Amino acid sequence: MTITDINTKFQLSEFKHKGKHLLFEKEVAKTGRSVHRYLCTIGRQGNRYFVDGFKPTDKLEVLEQQVKDHVKSLLYDSDYYCPRFRDGLTEELIIHDYLESIGFKSPYHSNSQEYYELTDKNIYGFKSSDVAISIWGLDSWAFYDNGKFNLPSEVIVVLHTGEWSWLEVKAKREVEDIKKAIDSVLKPLYLTDSVSNVKRATLLKNASNVEMTMNKLMDSYEVGTMDFKATLKKQLEETLAKLG
Repeated sequence: MTITDINTKFQLSEFKHKGKHLLFEKEVAKTGRSVHRYLCTIGRQGNRYFVDGFKPTDKLEVLEQQVKDHVKSLLYDSDYYCPRFRDGLTEELIIHDYLESIGFKSPYHSNSQEYYELTDKNIYGFKSSDVAISIWGLDSWAFYDNGKFNLPSEVIVVLHTGEWSWLEVKAKREVEDIKKAIDSVLKPLYLTDSVSNVKRATLLKNASNVEMTMNKLMDSYEVGTMDFKATLKKQLEETLAKLG
């Protein structure tokens, strides 16, 4: 098996990392993070290649299976584990994507603090409340000194509760522990808000089948409108479908 053979199925890096080839998917990645999704490193013995933990082989189909088995064994997507990443970046990327998956966006980050805001909008299209969290110690660049990353063993997950107040939870600088801290901070908030909103809704007795029109000032300074009831019905149907 030759490099040319391998490149018919994968994208092999021209440069090695610690004596091993970096293997990527042949197709262009869709994450926007990498040009090609990283899969694993492969070693070489003569004309035989292998993934760490597997036996060297000269058969491309066997190597393909080794790659699949390796990727399947990982806790997270293989693209997070590229050995070219700086120290600490793997945890940063996983947590960043996790927060985005639950509705948060990061407008900026600085001073060892990753800052995220909840971007969810209500049924009328605006934010009912502001929820913001920071993770102090997650940004590894803040701990770079003299060519080395001196990463802290812990991070602090912070829920901003006011202009000069906050709630904080310490966690090991490990993905699962950080996710647990995030969930521990946010879940009570969401549950209590939900209960409060349901209680308020039960007090509103005068809702009726009235016509509603959503208005929006357009770029042309004309007012754009839409049938709100139809939009509401569509969104509720989509939500129910997701709930199964």
